[in-house]
Formats: sequence, structure tokens, C-alpha cells
Amino acid sequence: RSLTKSMGEVEAASARVEHVEQASTAVSGDVLMAHPRQFAASAARAGVGDMGNTLGDVGSVVFKALVFFGMGDSDMFMKEFPQREKLRRMPVVLLTQRNPDGSGEGLSLTARTGRLLGDFEGFEGFMTRPVHTGGPDKGLFEMVHSYPQVRGASKLDSSDLYIGGDFKSAQEWVNDGEGSSLRFRFFVGKVSWGRGELDGELERGQWLVARGAQDSVLDEAQGLNTKPLWAKLADDMGDEVRAVGRAFGLLD
Repeated sequence: RSLTKSMGEVEAASARVEHVEQASTAVSGDVLMAHPRQFAASAARAGVGDMGNTLGDVGSVVFKALVFFGMGDSDMFMKEFPQREKLRRMPVVLLTQRNPDGSGEGLSLTARTGRLLGDFEGFEGFMTRPVHTGGPDKGLFEMVHSYPQVRGASKLDSSDLYIGGDFKSAQEWVNDGEGSSLRFRFFVGKVSWGRGELDGELERGQWLVARGAQDSVLDEAQGLNTKPLWAKLADDMGDEVRAVGRAFGLLD
């Protein structure tokens, strides 16, 4: 498969207009955006945006303490930050599993490990692809992609995204089939919710739920000239979510 053909697929995805909407409930495949009013609670759960879990256990304890006392909106931590820096710190999570008992799992979409897949032992493909920090909880290596052709991959409910599958099959699909390595994202770590925790956070409005954002999930272009993911999704979701962003200085 030629590089031109592979890049063409990615360019087509970039040019496609996503129909992202705010959802009233959450299923796997949806994207959870931290509500700025409850920034501390979301950061305690998923890490601080592109900083991931660099604040460690101490930061998590501080955030949880503030939540206990009814404090912790985004202004409390970031009022003096430039708007772009605020946005980069906002947690954004792909929900990969929601269980009947109110528990679940997800992958943070905004933090990188600073390493490539080739830096890890045991991998023979996708060597130059970046590895992302999926969250503060320990988890196995995971990949998210758009290809049902990967053996063993599981479809996420609300999108055309797939999670997991056989790594060798994924590599073969890219080398010999019609896949692009740029339509895969790789993660270590995860975001976890215990029994009743995910349901509780959703009921309290801790997360804004975006549906239909599969191309944004796979887009790794979080550079200086691109809009931070929280802002991009908020703009796509409409007036109600944009108003939330403006109220906390996240959007103009």
C-alpha cells in the first residue's frame, strides 16, 4: 500500500465534518469532557489534561479534599492562566466500557508519555507511533482504531471506533491491506471507575458527554497551531456547551 494512499485516507478523515452532539447519557465510544465547575473531581479521576498524572498521589489527594469541601472549579486552579493553557489542562476521556453496576473504564485523550511504540520491548510494528498516557490507573497496553478488519477488535457502542484486537493482525492490515497506521492510537494506563462511581459522576454533571467524535479521538495533532481538544469538541457541540466554556473563560 503506498504512502500516498495511506495519507489520502487520513486527509479525507480530517476534511470530513464531524456531527458531534451533546448526549444525555453515556455509552462506550462517547467522549467525556470535564465540566469546568467540577474540574478538581475530574482531575482526581483522570489526571490534569495534557499533564496526565504528573502531580501523582499528592495531587489526587488535594483534588479529592477540595471536592469533599465543595470546592474545585477550573477558575480556582487556573484563573491566571492563558486561555490555551486552561484548555490543555481540561480532562477529556474516551469511554471504553460502561457496566450495569455503574462502573467503567476509559482512556485519557490529551496526555502523551513522550515515548514511541518502538521504545517498548516486544513490538515489531508501528515503531514511530506515539504512546499516550491513558490514565492514572494501571492498565495493559491498548490500541484504539477504526478498523473492524483487525482480528479480535471490539466495537465501541456509539461510534465507528474499535478497541484492542490482535496486534499482528493490525500490522498486517496496515502493511498488506487498506489500513493506515495514522488511524491507530496507542495507550498505556487507563481511567477506572468503581461500582456506582461512573453513574454518580454523570448524574452530578461532572462530565459533558460528546457523541460522534471518532475522528477527533484519532486525531493526534495537538500542536501549537491546533485547537485544544476540549475547545474543539465544545465548539462542535453547540450553544449550550459553548456557553459553559465562556462562563469559565475557556472560550471567547
